[in-house]
Formats: sequence, structure tokens, C-alpha cells
Amino acid sequence: MWIQHLFSLFGTIAASFVNDIGTTWLGLVLSLVFGLATTVFRVFREHGAEALRKHLRENARVAVRYTFLCAAVLYGSIAIWEAGKAVYLDHEVLVARSQSQRRTIAQNDAKRSEATPA
Repeated sequence: MWIQHLFSLFGTIAASFVNDIGTTWLGLVLSLVFGLATTVFRVFREHGAEALRKHLRENARVAVRYTFLCAAVLYGSIAIWEAGKAVYLDHEVLVARSQSQRRTIAQNDAKRSEATPA
């Protein structure tokens, strides 16, 4: 049962993260693919296939490393914030549900004690 709650929490965090950065998962992927495709097309068209391979060998490792580093810093901080927010909101819902159930149980106990003759 707890694993379902954990996956639900991860889904909430992911949806909230994407919502807060102002896009969708598709928009996030397309922006990365667009940037890569633009660079590949420009280098290939202006300098040819050999220059493209040389460009990728020289710059790909550095570009990937810094891209992931920057993404980790920027998106990581947002993801951590969203995880905390999702846990807090989930806890608020749980507390409200627990209080509602306690009231219902108390009302049912009161009805039972009234219905049972002494």
C-alpha cells in the first residue's frame, strides 16, 4: 500500500515541477532537441560532415557535461522545492482526512451509546 502512495507522490512532484517551470514534458524535450538539431544542421550545412564529426568530438563532451551541470543546478533546486511542497500538501490532506474520520467515529460512538439502553 505504501508503494502506491510513494508513486503517487512522485507523480505529484513531477507534475508540479513541470507546471512550475512553465512547460510540459514534451516542451522540455523539444527545446533540448531543437537546440541540438539547430547546431548540427548549421555546422553540417556550412562545413560538411567531416567538420560536424570534428565539432562533435571536440565540443560534445564539454557541452554535455555543462548542460547536465546547469540543468542539475537549475532544475534540481526546483525539484527539491516541489518535493517539499508536495509532501507538505499531501500531509495537510492526510491530516484533514484523519480529523474527518475521527469526528465520524466519535459521532458513531455517540449514536451507539445513545441507542444502547443502560
